[in-house]
Amino acid sequence: MEQVTRANAPQRVASERGLGWITDAWKLFAQAPGEWLLLTLVSLGILLVTGMVPLLGSLASPFVTALVMAGFLRVARAQQEGTKPVVGALFEILSDARMKAVLITTLLCVALCFAAALVVGMVFDLGGAAMALIGGALGGDEAAVAGLGGAALMGMLVLLLLIAPVLAMYWYAVPLVLFRGIEPWEAMKASLSGVLANVVPMLVYGVVTLVLGVLALLPFGLGLLLLFPVIALSWLLSYQEIFAE
Repeated sequence: MEQVTRANAPQRVASERGLGWITDAWKLFAQAPGEWLLLTLVSLGILLVTGMVPLLGSLASPFVTALVMAGFLRVARAQQEGTKPVVGALFEILSDARMKAVLITTLLCVALCFAAALVVGMVFDLGGAAMALIGGALGGDEAAVAGLGGAALMGMLVLLLLIAPVLAMYWYAVPLVLFRGIEPWEAMKASLSGVLANVVPMLVYGVVTLVLGVLALLPFGLGLLLLFPVIALSWLLSYQEIFAE
């Protein structure tokens, strides 16, 4: 993998590619379904165990998730090059020289999300207001109950508006630092440009993914075993198309 300093200029793609990334990802998955299901089970097991660790698990989860997903990206790209997916390949990210950059990128994302939550809390005075409203609600004040719900809803909406661009900055930053060796902050800016250049296909992709996610939960959540690798594969495919990899 060559060391570069800039990403390719993001390409604008047709809106129907939002669905096309999913269907193309399914075709890749279908080439080795057993291997991908095993990879998914191992990955979900790692994330589950991490989340169960008191305190440290919550702090480590975003970084462990990032490494697992980076591992999926590596395995998916290797499959495109003719290598069959194997569980051992998932852990090769741990010896990758760019693992540090992936972790730094994740740290920047977490820090920006935390800053957004802090700003929303300060602007809306959610701490003090919530305590006052909760006191009134516990006393049976219906207005306080309504106020508590309204304040929480408004704060949540503003937080989502602030976090959305942060997630857009992170989405393609991981493959950019992993495959192109771009510095984390530059990769995040390039990722945001790529998403903004393809708002419609990204919205289509998001809606399709949301619908599939709901459907995947219906059979006791077993559908997630199929959806998880398909999303990872579609992530790689969309990155390659938008950044002309």
